Amino acid sequence: YHYPGGWPDAAEVHGNWAIANCDSVYADGMVYFHVADDSVPPPDFEVTWLIPPDFVWSGCEDQEIVFLVEPYVPDTLTVIINGVLYGLADPELSVSGDTVTFMPSMVWVEGIVNVYVLGEHLSFGIDLTPPYIAPIYPTDGATVPADPLVVRFNIHEPITASGLDEESIDIAVFVNGSSAGTYGTSDPGVGYIEPELEFEPSTAGITLEAGDTVQLIVAASDLVETEYCGPNTRIEDLRFYIADPDSDRHYLSGFVVDSATGAPLEGIFVHVFNYLGGIIPDLMDTTGADGSYSIGVYNGIYTLGAFDPLFDYRPTFFHDRADLLEADPIFVDASSPSIISLDTLHMPEMGPGPTLYSISGTITEEDDGPIDAAYIIAISSEDEDIEDAAISNPSGDYDIKVSPGDYYVLAFHENYFPEFYEGSIDWSSADTIHVTADVTGVDIDLNLMDPAGGDGELFGYVYGDSGSRYLVPEPLRGTRVYLLDASDMTPVAFTVSRYDGSYHFEDIAEGTYLLLADKINYLHTTPYCEVILDTTLIMDINMLKTTPVAETPHKSESFGLETVAPNPFNSACGISYTIGTPGKVVIEAYDITGHKIEVIDERNLSPGRYLTVWCPDDISSGVYLIKLTCNGRSQTARTLLIK
Repeated sequence: YHYPGGWPDAAEVHGNWAIANCDSVYADGMVYFHVADDSVPPPDFEVTWLIPPDFVWSGCEDQEIVFLVEPYVPDTLTVIINGVLYGLADPELSVSGDTVTFMPSMVWVEGIVNVYVLGEHLSFGIDLTPPYIAPIYPTDGATVPADPLVVRFNIHEPITASGLDEESIDIAVFVNGSSAGTYGTSDPGVGYIEPELEFEPSTAGITLEAGDTVQLIVAASDLVETEYCGPNTRIEDLRFYIADPDSDRHYLSGFVVDSATGAPLEGIFVHVFNYLGGIIPDLMDTTGADGSYSIGVYNGIYTLGAFDPLFDYRPTFFHDRADLLEADPIFVDASSPSIISLDTLHMPEMGPGPTLYSISGTITEEDDGPIDAAYIIAISSEDEDIEDAAISNPSGDYDIKVSPGDYYVLAFHENYFPEFYEGSIDWSSADTIHVTADVTGVDIDLNLMDPAGGDGELFGYVYGDSGSRYLVPEPLRGTRVYLLDASDMTPVAFTVSRYDGSYHFEDIAEGTYLLLADKINYLHTTPYCEVILDTTLIMDINMLKTTPVAETPHKSESFGLETVAPNPFNSACGISYTIGTPGKVVIEAYDITGHKIEVIDERNLSPGRYLTVWCPDDISSGVYLIKLTCNGRSQTARTLLIK
């Protein structure tokens, strides 16, 4: 490169270079070179890395970097760390003889650190998070049979972390409070194939009897070395009970019928699901000629789903819900009768109508491969109703039958973040699939949930209106709620609102997050509210049903604030409103004296119904006025903030 006027002597030049195949392009996309002073032969500097060594993982949030520069440390020395340039005048760098030390002024962010000094490159990793451990089966507090019993845990490390030390996995077993031994991955009855740990007590030599209380304490560490603040270790506790087959087993019994005629449906598969969770293997029945089914379960919270293997009827979940996430819970405990008679399931017929076509594909995880027992739904983009649902098989394959049209396809599994086809987590930005014939290859890659452990807790209720300004918002079940990393918008935790509209996150690491709620037929709460989580926080979520203004009479006259809810509120409120003509919309907040607090939203909009979320910061409790203005018209509503 010819620099106008010539390069200055002894200068160091760095910048971004668009050279795809140049060996001197480092991992951060930079190219570094020196311009030598021709009149003085440059010394041959040698850099020796001392702390940490190359390619090591550190668990120290203040990890120092120490290196030697020989034959001496030049006054012009610069150090480039993750694209940031430091000189000897900066407080992070200190020199003692030929030794240079870098002490970070802020804690490290997890990931790879790249260091460049005098053409030499050091790369090491920062891993501050222990492995993820969560029980798959049984769930905490469940009652299960002693034989066959295989306890399953999800244990893994994120791809960007140091890795799981499989030899560190320990299972301490206690039966009725007494130790039954400690087991590792090399012991009988224990098997680990990432990310799933299996423990079979009978093979390990443990005999369990009806009425026993079993406690498993599972520990796992990562590969961060001891001398670098490692390893990071997590310990999880699981407690469950061994069932008495004669007294603890309850039978979920009922009938499945045609919703139009009431005729019994034979040959329908009825599956048992953990409430707001996944399908329970081997807990299913096929309806008889009278449409009846009976499935034995132990204490727990469940729901049911009915599936027609011939695709003549649409899947139906308990209390005639179209969506698994909206199904009613079935509570089973010691006080429940041995036979629990459930309300009849009414399955709607697929036809008569146009020819049904197939949407098929595979549900996978990048590292784990096929995902068994994922729940997949197809949602019509025309009326936003669920057209069909399916459960993936052990190979991850699924097949859904739909009429011609455009569809969203969503995959859900209790151990993974839900995703629509092509990777979106919210329906309003998801791609649709146009169906006029069978469509194959609709593959969805899910990501394992891997929350960083901590003491943070966030809970509240999800509310949704019905599209009418005269109705008070009601609790909204089956809403997918995400916590997103505020720095890059990636999901870090996920839950589903329960039958009473409540949601709950716990054991969340301290940090700044964005809260996102998503449900078909509803506008999610954008702009996202920032959540600074360090202890316990209560935050309610408000959703607005998507009812176009064109469907209401007097479209041109439609204008006004519909709801400000919840009211009172403690951290955020949703402001829903309607405009009947295009124009610039301004939403402002005022205090009770008429002083403007802030402009909440300001944009040009087409006619329709909209939702804006107000997350006030640095203002005290009190009454505030919300003012909507558009095309010379305005309307004001009061709301009460209680902190």
